[in-house]
Amino acid sequence: MQGACVYKSTHNIPTLIIYKELITIPGKVIVVLYRNKNIICKLISTRQLTNIIPSNSIDILTKLPYHNDTNIMINLWCKLVKQRLIELNT
Repeated sequence: MQGACVYKSTHNIPTLIIYKELITIPGKVIVVLYRNKNIICKLISTRQLTNIIPSNSIDILTKLPYHNDTNIMINLWCKLVKQRLIELNT
């Protein structure tokens, strides 16, 4: 379970969720939520993830790299998402 999707929140705020199930901890997902220029990073269960992502979200990435250093991994994810959003808007 991995990917990135965008949607508008109930308050009409664009929201980005990037997520990847951890190889080292099955059933746990690292989630990066970006909204209003704020980033939240959490470790949650796969069940919680399915409850967070709305059905009207738009998938923009389906594969994400894994790195043992979380900071490097999240920075890489952000670059990939930015690149993909630019591709989709041109």
